[in-house]
Amino acid sequence: MSHKKRLGTNSSENGDYLQACLEVDPLNWTFDENTPRDAENEGQDEATQSKQRKTEDRKDVALEQQDVFPADVSILETFLPVPCVSKTVQATSNELKKQLLGADNKTGGIIIIDDPFSFLVDEIILSIFKLLPHSSLTRCVQVCHRWKQLGYDDLLWREVNLDGKHINCAGVLGSILHRGVRVVRLSKAEILAPICVNDCNVSSENSLFSCGTFSLTHLDASMTKFGADNLACLLFRCNSLKFLSLEGCKMGIREITAISYNHGLEVLNLALSIGLTSSAIDVVTRKCLKLKSLNLSWTNQTRDSVRYICRCKELQELNLSGLRGGINRKVMEMLVTSCSKLTALDFSDVTLQIGTMKLVADNCAFLQKLSISRCSDVKPEQLLELLKLPELSHLNLFGFVNSDALDRFTKARPGLYINKGVFSPIARPISTATYEGRLWEQYSGFII
Repeated sequence: MSHKKRLGTNSSENGDYLQACLEVDPLNWTFDENTPRDAENEGQDEATQSKQRKTEDRKDVALEQQDVFPADVSILETFLPVPCVSKTVQATSNELKKQLLGADNKTGGIIIIDDPFSFLVDEIILSIFKLLPHSSLTRCVQVCHRWKQLGYDDLLWREVNLDGKHINCAGVLGSILHRGVRVVRLSKAEILAPICVNDCNVSSENSLFSCGTFSLTHLDASMTKFGADNLACLLFRCNSLKFLSLEGCKMGIREITAISYNHGLEVLNLALSIGLTSSAIDVVTRKCLKLKSLNLSWTNQTRDSVRYICRCKELQELNLSGLRGGINRKVMEMLVTSCSKLTALDFSDVTLQIGTMKLVADNCAFLQKLSISRCSDVKPEQLLELLKLPELSHLNLFGFVNSDALDRFTKARPGLYINKGVFSPIARPISTATYEGRLWEQYSGFII
């Protein structure tokens, strides 16, 4: 059933309004001439109006931000906290924008935010870096270009400890030593890769220093395993060495030649070295005349080597333990008269002829330490000759079985230390049984 009523207008106190009748058929709204035009907005959805208001509010905020930072507002919002983008900083907006974007616009629109380290001078940053171990320093150089430049300063790489390291990548050791390293410990390490990426041909003397030299003054490579020609390449690039230890290393003519280029060498430890001949000692003693400490123990040397050692007039410490064939009176006289500054002498396991102790007592006035352990040819009465030495303080007589002679000698020379030093420290980088972080009294740093 359909009920229809015609649309009409009624008047009231509030004004004209629409009057409609609900009917079953679809509604058809019509407006008469008295209907106001603003009534069209009254039928809009309330949610749509709220959305429009939010859009207008965003436009107002964007205009406010544009007044403070006219360019690249989105980029600035990424780096600045929210309180910075407000009307309270309008007075300093131009100065802040210059600090962030750069007054000369050379950064190409890239924001540069200064870190606290940028306000420190290089000397202070170097002082901070110096407190870090090398393992942390290698990470710091990856931060930025400035840190890389400061992190590779030679002041931070004076001492490097690579004890027991296994290096099988070409150029790694060379890149470290080229940073101005002075003291390096390579004991018990394995250097299987080339020292530098472009290693020179060590067989040619014209190309010995073509790849640059290192600044090493202290090198400890005791018991180190080197690949083919790696030791020669390392030594050829060192011409300022003063302390060198190659204990237990394999030696050849090229290695010996490289050692002889270090004319200022003072301490040389070649104990237990393999392949060391008398001719090699001849080459070294011809050019390294400033040697003060030399260790040739158990290197299969003969008395001919002792004659070459007599060239070193400044020699103060000498270890010739295990000398083959022993030493006769003539060679001993040549040694003690040429090297009259000796303070430490080790002839353990060496055959000594009669009269050698008297030669030592008459010519070595500065001798403080003497080792003649297991020298069975020394007679008990010959020990009394050593009472003439005024500076003698340590005497090693391991294997000397005549206790009566020792008792008489001890009573005649009270205060003398007998058999107190099992380990011979002559020319060795570590003078004690345990490693205390020092090589020849120089700090070698922590292991990288």
